[in-house]
Amino acid sequence: MPVRVRVISVIVIVVVIVIGFTFLFFQKKNTMRRLDEQYFESLSYHQYLEKKESTLRETLDAMGTDAFIEYLARTLYGYMKADELRFVITNTEELYGYQD
Repeated sequence: MPVRVRVISVIVIVVVIVIGFTFLFFQKKNTMRRLDEQYFESLSYHQYLEKKESTLRETLDAMGTDAFIEYLARTLYGYMKADELRFVITNTEELYGYQD
């Protein structure tokens, strides 16, 4: 014997299912948006790291040369060659011509 179901109960069940799927849809949509943001952040960080790696490789390639060692000695430690003279400017106003 077939069972008769009320129309109102079928409508209520369909509405509850639609509300549930709508909630899940928007939840997944927000999750996808957040994951897209994380992806773009990691992509830009990856590009930053690649650029930094290339500059470090260039520095590493130059480290063994005499010119690089001389550059470090001059800039970091203030070394000079034997025939060079160092000028120390104590009065910058005279150098640039400023008068008060």
